[in-house]
Order: sequence, then structure tokens, then C-alpha cells
Amino acid sequence: MRVVMIFAAALLLSGSLWLLAVRLSSSALRGLGWLSGAAALSGGSLLLAAYYGTLPLMFSVVLASELRLLANVLIELSLIELLENEARVPKLNLAVVAISMLALPFVTYEHNDYRARVILISAMMMLQVGRNAQLLWTRRKKHLRHAIRFTFAGMCSFALLEGAKIIIVVRYWIPRSPLMGNWYQNITIFLYLLSFLWALAGFFWLTTLQLTTKLENMAGTDPLTRLANRRVFREWMQRELLRSLRTSVPFSLLVVDLDHFKRVNDTMGHNAGDEVIRICVERMQDSVRGIDVLARWGGEEFVALLPRASVDAAELVGERIRRNIEEPIKLRIRGEDKVLRITVSLGVTSYRGGEDTIEDMFDRADRALYEAKAAGRNCILTAA
Repeated sequence: MRVVMIFAAALLLSGSLWLLAVRLSSSALRGLGWLSGAAALSGGSLLLAAYYGTLPLMFSVVLASELRLLANVLIELSLIELLENEARVPKLNLAVVAISMLALPFVTYEHNDYRARVILISAMMMLQVGRNAQLLWTRRKKHLRHAIRFTFAGMCSFALLEGAKIIIVVRYWIPRSPLMGNWYQNITIFLYLLSFLWALAGFFWLTTLQLTTKLENMAGTDPLTRLANRRVFREWMQRELLRSLRTSVPFSLLVVDLDHFKRVNDTMGHNAGDEVIRICVERMQDSVRGIDVLARWGGEEFVALLPRASVDAAELVGERIRRNIEEPIKLRIRGEDKVLRITVSLGVTSYRGGEDTIEDMFDRADRALYEAKAAGRNCILTAA
């Protein structure tokens, strides 16, 4: 039995080193540092328990059990870092550890009751694992749903294992020494290791999915405005075109250009220009509908996809954008308060069905935009 426990401990400690190496290789892999610590504590717990009868009870029982409970604290910290992106103290798990520090010496030294220790530790483990599983489930996100279900199932299996241990200890005779080889001990060690490795794989899956999603968002987002970029906007346009072909419901495209924006950069600097762009984007977002898609096309030019919007509806949205942006903008530049008035020119077009393409729509909207600029700017023109 001791050999089995040492082998299981070696697996967990090796997994801890592997997770630590992966975490050190990339700071973007969130949560793996805490998870590495949890694996190390679990491995250390098994290693100490393997020397029951050789080491004092303070090490082979009390410290070994506390390490298992502390591992769950680190698992919750891993979940917090991975899913919440905020610092928060795992109060419930820490409270369980504090209670165990008082209760474990009592059942170990005052009564030396093996059954009582198993029931106490298993009950506390169930409480901690249940808390971690609840945190994982309530923070589930659509793009992580499969990994969360997998990890949640592993945690639930671990909790059920601890519950089964309590039932077995209560209803059946169990030897006083945890090192006496029997079906109960062998199955317990095997399932304990399997459940932990299951949860470990789930956490690694969650971490890599989070990183992949973050990289995809960065690749499809303009860093200054946080709007979609050209590639993502074209994908939205293509999806809307296919939907319109199925339903015969029109959609529209707006092209927006800030008038004489180069003057802002030349006279006030690029930092001021960036701030003006951010303010204009906020005003555009306040002007469009919730279903509309805004994107930065390049420089001071923006585009808006208006699903289920006719030309008339698109003109109304464009007029709101024009009015909101021409409101005075207050900036503090080089210690002085400045008031700017920015205007925009807009080109509007709507999907015509049939053989009309996305490129045709962009061409028409661009022509309308140039005509609006030629007409004196600060106006909206619709493609004929």
C-alpha cells in the first residue's frame, strides 16, 4: 500500500512541476500557477500519509490532511484568477482549513479514532470541492461550456468519492491503519488519483481555451477603440447577407469619416487625436441600435452594419451619429482646456438583393461618402 501511495504522490508532484514549467513559459496562461501548487500539496499529502506509523501522527495524519484541504484553497484561487480576473479571498475554503486545524488534533490525539478522522476529512473535502464546483458552474461562459462541464464532472466525481468513503466507514468495518492493503484502500487511492488528474486536465483545458479566445479577440479588435476590425466586420456582413437572402429582409451599411481630422493630429498631437477618436466612438455607440455592428475601417473612417434596416432607417441612425458627434468636445491638452467641434460625413446604402454583393455595397457607400464631402461635409448622402 505504501508503494501505491508513493507512486501516486510521484505522479502528482511530476504534474505539479509540469504545470509550473508551462506557467513560467507564458504569463498569459492564467490559473496554472495556483493549480501547480495544489498538485504539489496533494502529492505531499499522499507522501506523508504513506509513512503512517513511521512518522509521528502530526506529520502522517494532521499535516497530510491539512495539505489536502489547502490544495482546495489553491484550486479556488486558480478558478478566481481564471474566470473572474480579480483578487478575492477564498473565505469558505480557508474557514474549513481553520476548523480542521482545531478538530483534527482532537480526533487524532484525544481519541485516535481512524473512522472519525476519515469522516471529518471527507466531509470537509466535500464542502470544499462543492464550493469550487459551484464557483466554476456559476461563472460558466458560452465559449468555455464544454471544458467547464468536463471539469465540473471531475469535481463532482471527487465529491461523490468522498461521500462514498463516509458511507463505507459508517456502515462497514475499516481497519485502523490506512496502510493495510484491502479493496477499500486500493480503490480509494486509484479513484482519488483519477479524479484529481481529471480535474487537472479540465483546468488545463479551461486555461488554454481562455488564452485562445483572448488571442482571437485581439486579432479581431481594433486596439484603440475596441471596435471590430475589417476582417471581423466583413464576416458580419457576409452573415447578414446570407440571412437577408433567406428572409428577404434588407440591411444597410453606413460609412462614417471624421472631417478634417488630420488637423487635430497636426495641431494638438496624436495623443489628443486618439482621445478625440475614442470620444467620437462613444458617441457613435450611443447613436446606433443594440443590434448594429460598429467597426473601425482605418484611421478616422468607421463603418456600421445595420441589420433589418431600410435606407430610411439607416438615414435616421446616420443623422443621430452626425448630430451627436458635432456636439463640442472638451479636452485638456498640455495643461490647457480646449473645446473642439468635430463633424462627420456619411455614406449610406442598403442591400438590393439578387446579385448585389458586399463589395458592391462598399463601393456605393464610398461613392456616397465622397459626394457628401464634396457637398461641404457634415452631411449624409445615400447611394443612388
